[in-house]
Amino acid sequence: MHPLIPIQLKQIGGVLQETVNARDVHKFIKVYIQFSGWMQSKIAKHGFMEDKDYLRLEVTKQIPHRWHFRTSHQIDYLITVDAARTIGLNVINRDH
Repeated sequence: MHPLIPIQLKQIGGVLQETVNARDVHKFIKVYIQFSGWMQSKIAKHGFMEDKDYLRLEVTKQIPHRWHFRTSHQIDYLITVDAARTIGLNVINRDH
């Protein structure tokens, strides 16, 4: 059976843990709020702690733009499966 959201093994706080990309969770549960604000609200609401419940990643991408490339910066989060489960359980109560 394939997971609905890809799972990756990553070191968080020195412990190898199953993680998912929070953007994938955001897309899967069909949240219509901008990702960055939504994720920050989940971190605050559930008391998630960096290097325990999630990793914050700064991603730089080169995006084709007409005849040159444009640099795009975004923040991604790898969250533990437990943190994703907590978010998912709250969605059942329509808290997204």
